[in-house]
Amino acid sequence: MRDIKFRAWDDVSKVMSFSNFEQFDDMMGFRFSHFETEKPIYMQCTGLSDKNGKEIYEGDILEYKKFYYFDESDKKARDFVGYSTEYVEWTLGNSLLNKIYRRCEVIGNIYKNPDLIQGGGE
Repeated sequence: MRDIKFRAWDDVSKVMSFSNFEQFDDMMGFRFSHFETEKPIYMQCTGLSDKNGKEIYEGDILEYKKFYYFDESDKKARDFVGYSTEYVEWTLGNSLLNKIYRRCEVIGNIYKNPDLIQGGGE
């Protein structure tokens, strides 16, 4: 069984905190550092790693080489990791993440680096 990991973004202090699942005597859950915001944004680890071995989390921005059957150019694309309730799978844009994660690279996330996705890519 894989470790269950989360991270949380504090939009007031602009800090990302990480936590693993913990079990205590009378309860279980995740422990994060103090937040300045009342509503941190939680993101789950996908359990997948990019081409460099970096863990991929929900909200990460990934860069990857576009693949077209009849086009061998080096066009790169950027998109962010989300979750599809329709497919019950992690997604990268319109693609299923588990089909393409091996050729992707984590270059940031939508909270710390929104400029990477706005106008980025092709």
